[in-house]
Amino acid sequence: MKHKVVIGAWIALGLVAFHSGEAKSLFECDRALSVQQKKVCEKYQEAVYEPLSLGLMDNISSLANELSGNLFALRSMGALVGNVYAQSMGETQGGFPDIKGIHYLKIRLKRRLDSESGRVRFAFRVIGEPTSLGLVRQIRLANLTNGEPILDKVGKVGEYEEEVDPNDGTNTFSFYQDWKETPPQDGAYKLLIETTQGISVEKTIVLKGLAPTAAPQVTVRMANEKIPLKNPVFEFENFRSPQYRDFEKRKLDLVVTQCTESCKDLYHVQKQSPNVTRIVFGDQTLGMGQAELSPGQYRVQIGFRERTQMGSLAIERESATYVPFTIE
Repeated sequence: MKHKVVIGAWIALGLVAFHSGEAKSLFECDRALSVQQKKVCEKYQEAVYEPLSLGLMDNISSLANELSGNLFALRSMGALVGNVYAQSMGETQGGFPDIKGIHYLKIRLKRRLDSESGRVRFAFRVIGEPTSLGLVRQIRLANLTNGEPILDKVGKVGEYEEEVDPNDGTNTFSFYQDWKETPPQDGAYKLLIETTQGISVEKTIVLKGLAPTAAPQVTVRMANEKIPLKNPVFEFENFRSPQYRDFEKRKLDLVVTQCTESCKDLYHVQKQSPNVTRIVFGDQTLGMGQAELSPGQYRVQIGFRERTQMGSLAIERESATYVPFTIE
């Protein structure tokens, strides 16, 4: 915590330098007052400066205009840098509060590789478990610099869905962004959650290194392979994205789907801290769903999620490979 205060103070004292394009000089560690502070500065230099340079400059400059005699601006600066520090170093950031009536709140950025076409797309998703359907009035995720909404329930930006899980009766909501050809930029975003019970929470979050630049490789089942088996075998690498950091929690997500007039999940495996690289369709010791497949066309999605926690909010990157196959 002391480290956050020290870093925040250095930035606040040097805000004027941001206007003259000398931001990086604040992070050269020549302002350290002691040997220990210099060590701290050098250790966290990249963790703080890089995210600021990637998207927070406009926000820093606007706070600089308010700073003179304004303690609130100084606190805002410290909180913003504290978020950068905590997320970069994998610490739990207690600043995002619990929201009454909503559990397991997540922001997920998914990278999807369609193996048949080689096409890569990206999309944000906000997920949670409300105590009752209809509880969520508004979810808004927007770029802090330009205010552009990525998701906005009231403004009808994105697709919002609620359902009751048929397996355990849990209420869930999912708010999807349309698929995009390019990943979002690193930087600061504002998340607003409002409920019909009058609760409103708005928080600035820093999303850095969230877009994966690689996908898991399926080593046996290639695109459009014809499989003369009712229980096909899926083999794949135990994937970690190039953006993975060793404090992040990992999860395997494998889904076999059949799409005719609509898509239906037939078999689903989720495994924390995965070490499995081979799954036989229908293995009930690993997943849930059908025991075998009949002749037809199917798709397997093999994805890996990497999660860090910011108080009550989980932030996840996911990289998934979609592979079609045929059962004869």
